[in-house]
Amino acid sequence: MKLSRLAFLFFFTYGITGCSSQPTEKIGNSEKYSKEEISSAVNEVVNSYNQYLDNGKLLSIEYDEEESNQLVIDYLPMLNISYQNKENIIFLNSTIKTGEAQGALDSYTKYDNYYWVLEGPKTWEIIYAGFKN
Repeated sequence: MKLSRLAFLFFFTYGITGCSSQPTEKIGNSEKYSKEEISSAVNEVVNSYNQYLDNGKLLSIEYDEEESNQLVIDYLPMLNISYQNKENIIFLNSTIKTGEAQGALDSYTKYDNYYWVLEGPKTWEIIYAGFKN
Protein backbone atom coordinates (compact mmCIF):
# COMPACT_ATOMS: atom_id res chain seq x y z
CA MET A 1 0.00 0.00 0.00
CA LYS A 2 2.83 2.40 0.88
CA LEU A 3 4.53 1.58 -2.40
CA SER A 4 1.44 2.51 -4.40
CA ARG A 5 1.16 5.79 -2.50
CA LEU A 6 4.79 6.56 -3.21
CA ALA A 7 4.33 5.72 -6.88
CA PHE A 8 1.25 7.96 -7.07
CA LEU A 9 3.10 10.79 -5.33
CA PHE A 10 6.06 10.43 -7.71
CA PHE A 11 3.93 10.51 -10.86
CA PHE A 12 1.80 13.36 -9.52
CA THR A 13 4.88 15.44 -8.70
CA TYR A 14 6.56 14.57 -12.01
CA GLY A 15 3.38 15.47 -13.89
CA ILE A 16 3.28 18.91 -12.32
CA THR A 17 6.98 19.74 -12.67
CA GLY A 18 7.43 18.00 -16.01
CA CYS A 19 4.89 20.29 -17.67
CA SER A 20 6.73 23.49 -16.81
CA SER A 21 9.85 23.38 -18.93
CA GLN A 22 12.09 26.34 -19.66
CA PRO A 23 12.09 27.76 -23.19
CA THR A 24 15.06 27.21 -25.46
CA GLU A 25 17.28 30.27 -25.50
CA LYS A 26 19.48 31.49 -28.33
CA ILE A 27 21.52 34.57 -27.57
CA GLY A 28 23.69 35.90 -30.35
CA ASN A 29 26.76 38.08 -30.03
CA SER A 30 26.27 41.69 -29.08
CA GLU A 31 28.33 44.85 -29.17
CA LYS A 32 25.56 46.78 -27.47
CA TYR A 33 24.72 44.62 -24.44
CA SER A 34 26.63 42.19 -22.23
CA LYS A 35 25.56 38.53 -22.06
CA GLU A 36 24.28 39.24 -18.54
CA GLU A 37 22.13 42.14 -19.72
CA ILE A 38 20.62 40.06 -22.53
CA SER A 39 20.07 37.13 -20.16
CA SER A 40 18.35 39.52 -17.77
CA ALA A 41 16.00 40.65 -20.58
CA VAL A 42 15.27 37.02 -21.48
CA ASN A 43 14.59 36.23 -17.81
CA GLU A 44 12.15 39.13 -17.60
CA VAL A 45 10.17 37.62 -20.49
CA VAL A 46 10.37 34.08 -19.07
CA ASN A 47 9.14 35.30 -15.69
CA SER A 48 6.39 37.56 -17.07
CA TYR A 49 5.10 35.99 -20.29
CA ASN A 50 2.00 34.53 -18.66
CA GLN A 51 0.75 38.09 -18.11
CA TYR A 52 0.60 38.41 -21.91
CA LEU A 53 -0.30 34.85 -22.91
CA ASP A 54 -3.13 33.36 -20.88
CA ASN A 55 -2.88 29.59 -21.13
CA GLY A 56 0.08 29.89 -23.49
CA LYS A 57 3.60 28.56 -23.40
CA LEU A 58 6.88 30.16 -24.37
CA LEU A 59 8.77 27.55 -26.41
CA SER A 60 11.86 29.50 -27.44
CA ILE A 61 13.31 32.98 -27.22
CA GLU A 62 16.10 34.52 -29.27
CA TYR A 63 18.20 37.67 -29.41
CA ASP A 64 19.78 38.63 -32.70
CA GLU A 65 21.40 42.04 -32.47
CA GLU A 66 21.19 42.84 -36.18
CA GLU A 67 17.47 42.01 -36.27
CA SER A 68 16.81 43.87 -33.01
CA ASN A 69 18.60 47.02 -34.21
CA GLN A 70 16.72 46.95 -37.52
CA LEU A 71 13.38 46.54 -35.75
CA VAL A 72 14.18 49.53 -33.53
CA ILE A 73 14.65 51.60 -36.70
CA ASP A 74 11.83 50.19 -38.85
CA TYR A 75 9.16 48.91 -36.49
CA LEU A 76 9.44 50.77 -33.18
CA PRO A 77 8.04 54.04 -34.64
CA MET A 78 4.90 52.17 -35.78
CA LEU A 79 4.12 50.94 -32.27
CA ASN A 80 2.01 53.25 -30.21
CA ILE A 81 4.05 52.80 -27.05
CA SER A 82 5.94 55.08 -24.73
CA TYR A 83 9.65 54.69 -24.03
CA GLN A 84 12.48 56.85 -22.73
CA ASN A 85 15.31 56.23 -25.23
CA LYS A 86 15.32 54.05 -28.33
CA GLU A 87 19.00 53.26 -27.68
CA ASN A 88 17.86 51.23 -24.65
CA ILE A 89 15.30 49.13 -26.54
CA ILE A 90 15.76 45.44 -27.26
CA PHE A 91 13.60 43.15 -29.42
CA LEU A 92 13.46 39.46 -28.58
CA ASN A 93 11.92 37.00 -31.01
CA SER A 94 10.08 33.96 -29.70
CA THR A 95 8.03 30.94 -30.59
CA ILE A 96 4.90 30.42 -28.53
CA LYS A 97 2.23 27.76 -28.29
CA THR A 98 -1.24 28.87 -27.36
CA GLY A 99 -3.46 27.09 -24.92
CA GLU A 100 -7.22 27.08 -24.93
CA ALA A 101 -9.11 30.25 -25.96
CA GLN A 102 -6.40 32.74 -26.89
CA GLY A 103 -8.73 35.41 -28.26
CA ALA A 104 -7.72 36.15 -31.85
CA LEU A 105 -5.18 33.30 -31.88
CA ASP A 106 -6.12 29.71 -32.60
CA SER A 107 -6.11 27.36 -29.62
CA TYR A 108 -3.24 24.88 -29.26
CA THR A 109 -1.27 26.37 -32.14
CA LYS A 110 2.44 27.09 -32.47
CA TYR A 111 3.33 30.62 -33.62
CA ASP A 112 6.73 31.92 -34.65
CA ASN A 113 7.88 35.54 -34.58
CA TYR A 114 6.08 36.65 -31.45
CA TYR A 115 8.13 39.67 -30.40
CA TRP A 116 8.93 41.11 -26.99
CA VAL A 117 10.07 44.72 -26.81
CA LEU A 118 11.85 45.69 -23.64
CA GLU A 119 13.44 48.85 -22.34
CA GLY A 120 16.44 48.63 -20.05
CA PRO A 121 19.15 47.57 -19.55
CA LYS A 122 19.52 48.28 -15.81
CA THR A 123 16.02 47.00 -15.12
CA TRP A 124 14.25 45.51 -18.14
CA GLU A 125 10.58 46.29 -18.60
CA ILE A 126 8.36 44.72 -21.25
CA ILE A 127 6.75 47.58 -23.15
CA TYR A 128 5.19 45.53 -25.96
CA ALA A 129 4.46 41.90 -26.74
CA GLY A 130 2.94 40.65 -29.96
CA PHE A 131 3.31 40.10 -33.66
CA LYS A 132 4.58 42.59 -36.21
CA ASN A 133 1.73 43.96 -38.27
